[in-house]
Amino acid sequence: MPFSDQNPSQFASTKADSTKKNAAQVDLKGAVGNAIHQSSSLQLTIEQLPLAVYREIAAHLQQLEGVSVTFIEQTSKDFDYLQSQVGGLKLTFPNGFSFQDGGDRLVEILNHYAARFGPWDAT
Repeated sequence: MPFSDQNPSQFASTKADSTKKNAAQVDLKGAVGNAIHQSSSLQLTIEQLPLAVYREIAAHLQQLEGVSVTFIEQTSKDFDYLQSQVGGLKLTFPNGFSFQDGGDRLVEILNHYAARFGPWDAT
């Protein structure tokens, strides 16, 4: 079903949802801000996130100018349907990248998926 055909009320959030998202947003924004400040990379994982969703997230994040996204290999030697087929995402930020260049939008995108699939594990 295309996004525009979905019922907008299903995306309405309650005050409790909003509080939970804001708490997660602070941690994620700090991790992203630290990586941006150091012009380095950030690895993000949601253990049970499907490969297709990781690809969708990567497609969204790669639209932000200057953000490079690569997949982290799954390190588990045993196959488990409850684990993702990839280990996570690695985001790399160029020198001089700032929240004004897309960092705030990056956090919004990541929080959108965290609200649906669970919190990000950032390293």
